[in-house]
Amino acid sequence: MDHTFNVNVRGTFLCYKYAAAQMIKQGRGGRIVGASSLSGKTGTPYNFLIAYTGTKFAIRGITQAAAGELGKHKITVNAYAPGLVDTEQCECFLTSYRDRTLDSCLPTAQVIAEKFEKEGNMKPGDFYKSVNANVPVGYTGVPDDIAGLVSYLVSDQAHFITGQTVYFD
Repeated sequence: MDHTFNVNVRGTFLCYKYAAAQMIKQGRGGRIVGASSLSGKTGTPYNFLIAYTGTKFAIRGITQAAAGELGKHKITVNAYAPGLVDTEQCECFLTSYRDRTLDSCLPTAQVIAEKFEKEGNMKPGDFYKSVNANVPVGYTGVPDDIAGLVSYLVSDQAHFITGQTVYFD
């Protein structure tokens, strides 16, 4: 739990802090974008993700507070919050869970896979299917989906959007 909070909450806070300090020093304003999660809005039904969910809720709060504080410097602060995204970590988790080999997984994926195995309430592949069944468009997002949103949030056109966490899945 401490590691998750240090990386997600403290890491986000420090990134915002030092990015803002540099932007204020330069005097031209700027854009700060953080990474939250759909779990930071709706929570998650998986008990072992409570710490992760808490960190993503915290990022929403940090984003809103920073936006209020930094707006006078023409700095906008927003966050993106996707559901499950088809990345190497996601694929590693799904493959490793199916094959019971966790050696090559990133730490978060390994922890999630181990928890599913301990709880024993899902068969391999069921997690992915359950996630996609709850996505309105019926499929998992890809990194380019996030990139498009972040590109907009850092653009001149988004100068009036601040303190928002944009959810998409």
